[in-house]
Amino acid sequence: MVKRNGILITYMNKIFLFLLFLVIPLLSFSQYKQSYKEFNIGAITTGEVAGFPGASFLWGRTIHKNDHLIFDYQFGLAFPTLVTGKIGVGVIFYGANAFSLGIRPWPNFVYFQYTARERWVFSIEYMLINISTIGIESMFNVGYRW
Repeated sequence: MVKRNGILITYMNKIFLFLLFLVIPLLSFSQYKQSYKEFNIGAITTGEVAGFPGASFLWGRTIHKNDHLIFDYQFGLAFPTLVTGKIGVGVIFYGANAFSLGIRPWPNFVYFQYTARERWVFSIEYMLINISTIGIESMFNVGYRW
């Protein structure tokens, strides 16, 4: 880990760049793209408080590589972090359901997400390295896409 201007540069940044360069071919050879808006509510846990509410409004795009592989990214407004985004890769099953894994660069989380019928989103997220000033350790979210 390296300190630069008081900010701790971690492996999360390296993982994010690796995933970004890994999925660039998905962007150019995709079968189709689907844009959406998403609203999420959930609970976060900190070292002192469990169940503190959080919410986000996101703009995103799912890129379908084939019938089973997707690349998904989102960015938007959030509470309590003000801004957020995430990027992930997943698999589709039964036509409209998907499991995906990815990272959220700010705040730095890894996530596991289940999307039901391309509309309902359920995710569990965990902060691997706590460099955040907001003190969040994990998040549990439910969302809706349209």
